[in-house]
Amino acid sequence: MLRPFRRPTARSITSSAVLVTMSVSLAGCSASPEPAAPHETVIASRAPEAITAAEFSDRLSAYEQEHDLDVRVDAIDTGDGHHLGFRATEAVPLDLRAFTAGVLVLADASDDQLAAPPASSRTTAGTGGSATLLDAVSAAVQTSAPEAQQTLVTWLGGDDAFRRRADVLLGQHPAGPSARRFATLLDDAVYGETLAPDRRGTLRNILLNGVGSPATAAGTDAPWEVAGVSDRSRAGSLVEVSTLEVPYRASGNAAPVVLALVITGAADPEAADRAAQEVSSLVTHALPPSR
Repeated sequence: MLRPFRRPTARSITSSAVLVTMSVSLAGCSASPEPAAPHETVIASRAPEAITAAEFSDRLSAYEQEHDLDVRVDAIDTGDGHHLGFRATEAVPLDLRAFTAGVLVLADASDDQLAAPPASSRTTAGTGGSATLLDAVSAAVQTSAPEAQQTLVTWLGGDDAFRRRADVLLGQHPAGPSARRFATLLDDAVYGETLAPDRRGTLRNILLNGVGSPATAAGTDAPWEVAGVSDRSRAGSLVEVSTLEVPYRASGNAAPVVLALVITGAADPEAADRAAQEVSSLVTHALPPSR
């Protein structure tokens, strides 16, 4: 059962100081009292250490060189539309076929069509025994199931029709889309006007209820709720788009962040995941708060 759609809630963080124990000299005591040990004031706070956009880029550049891989990132603060990017507009030889097809189906299908088996197949492999079109969307987005992806593409009119519409969303480029196009797609689908309000909630719940946590989630602090979709269809590569709902940043109340990252040239899937974690950690330190 899908979890209900939730908007970020504000949280406040309060600081506390430790009590200081004071040494008291006894009257009439001939011995001098021992000097009091120094005490530290402990501040409890989740506020991340802020870094500038330039530091963000410098750290990612150093990470690329150290680990011999390529990183492309675009993050959007949905409160003010601010982009934080690193090689964000460079084309990548990857796509988000399942996610793009899912967005298009949610934009086109009626409620009755989503609740019925796809016209192309009464039972779609990978989506259950009595699959509906919505089941196929969920399976394609959450697990990248090839059969579910093809069900969506077929429902949209076939490969050529799907590709034409995908190019509109992701931009036509012979070398592929970019991290910025991926981020824009997710931003428009979940927080923009690409989908009707109820469909935005449906997509957000599908992302939130994926079978595996996005790699970016491991790089964020505990209060952040991360929902996303990943594609590891090519060896040494990872493309991931996520929503980061941020109950607390320096402002105490902040809009969600949309994050798209592409890792290529990684030695193995674990190296790609570690890079994604590094990216998400830096993003949460570099974006300024906005309401």
